[in-house]
Amino acid sequence: MGFRCFFRCSGLESVTLPEGITLLPSNCFESCSSLVSVNLPGSILSLGSDCFISCTSLSSITLPEGLEMISGRCFYRCTSLTSIKLPRSLNYIGGSCFANCSYLTDVTCQWDTPAGVDADTDIFENIYTECRLHVPVGSTSVYMSTEPWSAFKYVIEADGEVVDPVRCATPVITYGDNGLVFSCETEGAEYHYSITASDAVKDGFSADGRIPLGASYVISVYASAAGCVNSDVAKATLCFIDAELNTSGISLTGQRGVVVSTSRGSVTISGLADGEQATLYSLGGMALSSGKAVGGSVTLNAGSAAGVAVVKIGGSSIKVMLDD
Repeated sequence: MGFRCFFRCSGLESVTLPEGITLLPSNCFESCSSLVSVNLPGSILSLGSDCFISCTSLSSITLPEGLEMISGRCFYRCTSLTSIKLPRSLNYIGGSCFANCSYLTDVTCQWDTPAGVDADTDIFENIYTECRLHVPVGSTSVYMSTEPWSAFKYVIEADGEVVDPVRCATPVITYGDNGLVFSCETEGAEYHYSITASDAVKDGFSADGRIPLGASYVISVYASAAGCVNSDVAKATLCFIDAELNTSGISLTGQRGVVVSTSRGSVTISGLADGEQATLYSLGGMALSSGKAVGGSVTLNAGSAAGVAVVKIGGSSIKVMLDD
């Protein structure tokens, strides 16, 4: 059997492969749109990349014990596939293997721990929120702390008990000692973050050497911890306002960093001096809330306000987007 050997055989409805075959090559049954069922032999060891990609009628396939590898995008966009059982012998699952299988509702794993399986993080892309993950009794916590399994919303142990996974607490972003500080209520949490800046430029050019900076950075971070599902993502904006900030090699006269974050109708500002006042205004200029910093931060209540608001700290103003 060679590359694309049954490519777009639109009249092919069922396939039974004989014993002795150990490999299905790449794109073997690609876009066989009428293929409903496939019977694989017990001798099969590997399924090639894109092997059943876009087999949109495929609803029945059993992966035999002994199968060791499923390559990338093998079952990509098999939109009639409703369940799949992964054999214990499997040790590699490639990227986007079951991505966009929009009717896939049940995935069954037989490993007591998935640690021995090399699985790309996006193998079930776009189906995690509705699909149920079935795991051996007592193994929920280890699956929920291992990607990509930790992304599943519903977990059912083999005895039928639906387990509500413990989610890591959402981290808090603050500013202090000339740097960002992440904290989390979940013990042993670790942080995964990204920072972007609207001023970022590569290979820029200036005729007069003057580069205006907005001095604003968007921070995103989520927390992970053993036995927990990854936390929700926290976001905040780091701005530089009037004060002194000493940065090696750069002169930032009269600047300091503050972090502004919003959550559930409130705005938290950190990086302030104790007793320093901050006031929250609507975009129309109405004062919504005011407070003085304690321990370097203050939280202001936005009430029922939504959309863009303005935080004023001394003579500086910072626009923020309030949560709905």
